[in-house]
Amino acid sequence: MRKPIDKLIYKLDRLFLLFSQNPELVKLRIHGGHWIHFCDESGHQLTEQQVSRLKGRDKEAAHLYAGCLRLANEVLITSEGRPNYESFAILRKQGLEVSPGEVDSFGWLSGIITSSKNPGGYKLAFG
Repeated sequence: MRKPIDKLIYKLDRLFLLFSQNPELVKLRIHGGHWIHFCDESGHQLTEQQVSRLKGRDKEAAHLYAGCLRLANEVLITSEGRPNYESFAILRKQGLEVSPGEVDSFGWLSGIITSSKNPGGYKLAFG
């Protein structure tokens, strides 16, 4: 059985590849630049019920996205709520970078994952 960090790497690679090979998905699913958010036309994040009605590649991308978020929150944030730098180092070896998103005086509020293998420059926010 694969470790959660390995599952995250696999899903991130698949998601970024899916977007780079299917630019029409990007037009539907990018909200605010190159940030990946699954939103409806008004900019509200899709509910699970809305995702369940998606078809084909839209549905595949939405499930990959949800899996990436769940795994990122699980392996990139420690149980104390701090950045897990050991996991960041593993991702870095695979061409994935993790950097802070929003920060305040206490530290990171969110993180950003980017990929050097990702020609579209897409970023996945987590946290």
